[in-house]
Amino acid sequence: MKRLVWFSILLAVILTSSALAAESVTFVGLSLTPGIDQLILKANLVKPEGNGPFPAVIMMHGCSGDTPYLDAWENRFAQWGYVVLRVDSLTPRKKQTFCDMPAPTTKPRAQDAYDAKSYLMELPYVNKQKIGLIGWSHGAMAALYVVDDQTPIEKRKNPFQCAVLFYPYCFSIYNLNAPLLILAGEKDDWCPSARCKTLITSNNSQFEIALKIYENANHCFDWEGMDIVYQGHTLKYNPKAAKDAVSRVQNFLSKYLK
Repeated sequence: MKRLVWFSILLAVILTSSALAAESVTFVGLSLTPGIDQLILKANLVKPEGNGPFPAVIMMHGCSGDTPYLDAWENRFAQWGYVVLRVDSLTPRKKQTFCDMPAPTTKPRAQDAYDAKSYLMELPYVNKQKIGLIGWSHGAMAALYVVDDQTPIEKRKNPFQCAVLFYPYCFSIYNLNAPLLILAGEKDDWCPSARCKTLITSNNSQFEIALKIYENANHCFDWEGMDIVYQGHTLKYNPKAAKDAVSRVQNFLSKYLK
């Protein structure tokens, strides 16, 4: 019994240590914002133990900015063996939120994703051919700009290997350049899942498009402890949906990045 207790304590210490292994980094980005030519983007960088090369994922936060609710995902990705670059698109632009004008700000954030990919490709321990993109809400909309060739953006000649979108507002899914996994809530009153379902039904992409709509799930269903009304929209954690999402994301990333 004592051995089991000590093993549990040791395991907790190891997991805590890995969660603290993030390094704060900066890199140059292309602004696409009037009045700002060059942008110094900030990000958390987490590297698994070893020399690599490792597959990598880029995390794109929602309209209210980076949040501790994404810590659990950052830790999971690192524990699954990915280099993680968690990009802060809000602070460098000296804005409080993207929620007040979401559409004009998603395209510049799509450029952030490509600039983040360029940064990762310069790191010797990153597998340059195995980089995925993951976005939440507004970040998922930006990621959709990245993988949809209908929306012009710089550096599209160097596509991602796959993308995962948590509860995006599906404005266009027509000419994808990478496999796509969409996870949405049936009761999401901010980014209706029905739009994604309609667009996917009429899609003939050469790449896989997987959609999972969770019954009785709201916006931010994967954020443990979340239960608020924000700008009139319900944001609420759903443990059943969140658990399933973890499994689906892990399998999807393994399929295309490992």
